[in-house]
Amino acid sequence: MHITKVAISGFRGLETAVELADPLSLVVGANNAGKTSLIDALRSALQPFADGHGNRWIVPSDFTRVPGGQSPAEIKISIQFAGIEPGDRGRLISILAPSLGVGAARLTLRSTLKPDGRPATRWLGGDLDDNEVETIAREAIRFIYMPALRDVSSDLRPGQNNRLANLVSANAPAGDKDRDELIDIMTTANIELGKVDSIVKSAAAIQARLSGVTGDGPYSQVSALKFAEPKFEKIISGLQALAGGTDPMTLAENGLGYNNLLYVSVLLAVLETDTNVPLNVLLVEEPESHLHPQLQALLLQYLQSLTDTRTQVVATTHSPQFASSSKVERITVMRRPRGEDSPTAHPLKDAPLTPLAFGHLRRFLDATKSMMLFAESVILVEGVAELLLMPALAAKGGVSLATQGVTVVSVDGLAFDPFISVFEEGGLPIRCAVISDSDRKPVENEPHDQLHADEADEADEADEAGWKISNTAASLLKRESGRISIHLAEQTFEWDLALANFAAPTTLLRAVKKVKPVLGKRIEKGTFVDGAKFADAVLAAVRDVKGRFAQELVAILDEEPNAMFTVPKYISSAIESVTVPADGIDEADAAVEAIDE
Repeated sequence: MHITKVAISGFRGLETAVELADPLSLVVGANNAGKTSLIDALRSALQPFADGHGNRWIVPSDFTRVPGGQSPAEIKISIQFAGIEPGDRGRLISILAPSLGVGAARLTLRSTLKPDGRPATRWLGGDLDDNEVETIAREAIRFIYMPALRDVSSDLRPGQNNRLANLVSANAPAGDKDRDELIDIMTTANIELGKVDSIVKSAAAIQARLSGVTGDGPYSQVSALKFAEPKFEKIISGLQALAGGTDPMTLAENGLGYNNLLYVSVLLAVLETDTNVPLNVLLVEEPESHLHPQLQALLLQYLQSLTDTRTQVVATTHSPQFASSSKVERITVMRRPRGEDSPTAHPLKDAPLTPLAFGHLRRFLDATKSMMLFAESVILVEGVAELLLMPALAAKGGVSLATQGVTVVSVDGLAFDPFISVFEEGGLPIRCAVISDSDRKPVENEPHDQLHADEADEADEADEAGWKISNTAASLLKRESGRISIHLAEQTFEWDLALANFAAPTTLLRAVKKVKPVLGKRIEKGTFVDGAKFADAVLAAVRDVKGRFAQELVAILDEEPNAMFTVPKYISSAIESVTVPADGIDEADAAVEAIDE
């Protein structure tokens, strides 16, 4: 059993539906994208684990009005479930929803404000949302919550609410022989402790002073030095978890990262030993907290491998590293579009990618590239040279890509297809500019009827000057759509940089001379009949050092913002396409439609 979708209306201004994957659903997004509100909505609608940690009720402040609007008349949180086993359907009969399929259910929270300002909340179930949910059904779906700002040490330290006590108690239920064995061990330990001379002397010293204070009358007290009282609950509440590289260490000796991993391990163990409920949900905000990248990847790898059908993990993150380690199909992106009050949610599994393309994207999506999932808009480029130079070229036009929320992603060659698909219909509704080379070449000037079929096609596609762009560039142009724009160089990136600066080449040639001193000086002293010949010479000089050339040029442009340098028109056009306010990509309608489904 698992959650498939959460539709939220009126809760903190949210009007959206979020699809979740199983056994792990990763919800990513920038700050203020609604990730915490999603988790709090789930906490409000579901029952907490037996210990009550993370319990949440609808409060008046949840009826937050959107800017310029009114407070909602009602909060509605509707959760859809699938995969309910036949043996569990009896206890869940009050939430079963046959219209959603066999083994499906719907649980809906509805809350309104009473005249005295207090919320009145009901839990309804089924297709029509008119059945009062039975207690046995609500108790069949429980959650454990890990907040973003968490003190895992306090939950793992010895004490009455120690999570370890829950785990041991679940493994040794009432009547289990292990309970008696623990009591016998502790009773024996206390007897043996009372035979140790230093303990006996210490206890006597304390008793003497206590008696001196209280006297032998009605206020007299008896003291003793013992381990925990030999009762099962007292014994297990005194347990503490240890972890270390070779020898286990206490929480105080360990780092926060390993303590977090230890805590997650304890919680998962608690959930998986609870066989009495069909679904336990672990809600985790920022699971990457205090973990270095390698540990983040290992944690996510483990969470994705969970096979317990009664446990589902819903995690929120704004870590590109954590997102890049996940299977793409498990990621849902939440974002708050400019000018919109409510966030929208976009499961990447709905992007128009083939299984093969999903595989390519999963392999290509490293920590750097996954930053595009958090961006306002994206520029896709071929390689490291464009990646390095794009912010500096934008700055020449007075544009800060960082301020505009634009992420530049290198696809490391010409593997644009899977990345472009992410932004097509069904994927992320953000603007994407693709910058690539046209690699134009001349078409043989032969009579049309003497050409082979493929050569004739090339001739038909050639421009007036008899030049034709590469097949790859032509394919890219066909991908252009409302929010995807394609921007091609006249030839290649470096060639076009040189052509644009033919009239004033000083800054460009300074970078060339840094990487190719002899050739750079030769070009500087040379005479060229036109910009194309100059661009040919520059490209030939830097062809095998494009990355270094880009680094040197970036250094000059960063250190000397007023240095004379002209940005190629196709680059300026690409930057403008993702930074100038657009008429808008209407995500609100899509969100409302998703809620109504």
